Amino acid sequence: MKFKPNIIHSVYVVPSLIMGFFGKFFRVPSILHGRGMDMNYYPFYSLKSKILLRVASKLNDKILTVSNAMRRDVLKFKIPIKKVITIYDGVDFVQFNPVNKKFYSNKRLEILHNGRFSPEKCHDIIIEACKKLRDNNINFHLTLIGVGKLENQVREIIRKYNLQDFVTFLGYIDHKEIPNYMINMDLFILPSLTEGLPISALEAMSMKLPMILTKVGGNPEIAQRVGCILIEKNNHEQLYNAILYYFNNPKDIERGGNINREFIIKNFNWDTHSKKLYNIYMKFLKRKLK
Repeated sequence: MKFKPNIIHSVYVVPSLIMGFFGKFFRVPSILHGRGMDMNYYPFYSLKSKILLRVASKLNDKILTVSNAMRRDVLKFKIPIKKVITIYDGVDFVQFNPVNKKFYSNKRLEILHNGRFSPEKCHDIIIEACKKLRDNNINFHLTLIGVGKLENQVREIIRKYNLQDFVTFLGYIDHKEIPNYMINMDLFILPSLTEGLPISALEAMSMKLPMILTKVGGNPEIAQRVGCILIEKNNHEQLYNAILYYFNNPKDIERGGNINREFIIKNFNWDTHSKKLYNIYMKFLKRKLK
């Protein structure tokens, strides 16, 4: 039995080069779905990445981005404006549901970071901020979820600063188990150098956690006035001050968490995502049938 797809939908630039080529060869429409650094970071610093993105954009009939910021970045490479569409991801509200959530109130501030140990996630900035929290007698604890090549380096910095009692490494956590850890947290931090639109942040918002995010990628698009503090990248002093703000204003933790949950439910659901994607598919199919 021969199989011929009606549409090819691939994720990330390099796979889309191959799939886009097959699409052109077999006359099947193809879609590049951008998620992050190979769309909105590497092409600005690497000629090779820039060329790959330009070629992928020519081979594929449509480019999807996860944030408006990523769309603007992609358009800087002279890609036709009608070819690039933003479709926000969704969050599983049933799985990431903060039932019986207890909010911080004059106790140890529980801080969560969920991300791989790689340079763009800036764990060194987090640890520098934690050192200052400890030095100023702030009662806090940091939990790190994730794995990666820089984990040993981060552990070494923690030992250097004698922060072992203030930081817990959880390593890899199965996705379905992450809400069980988020429910006990007070604050989510993600001081990255670059982001498309971080799923981990959307899930934390769904769990009624206030955020501290850097002003990169799609982060400003999800930042609510009370539920999020935006900081500059590579700035541990601003990260420290933002954490200190929530420590000193526990009512904003609860208020911001509730605002975040409502915002996510309204704007980031899979039904809306699937309907928009379905409409794109149908336009391709109707065009093919003509």
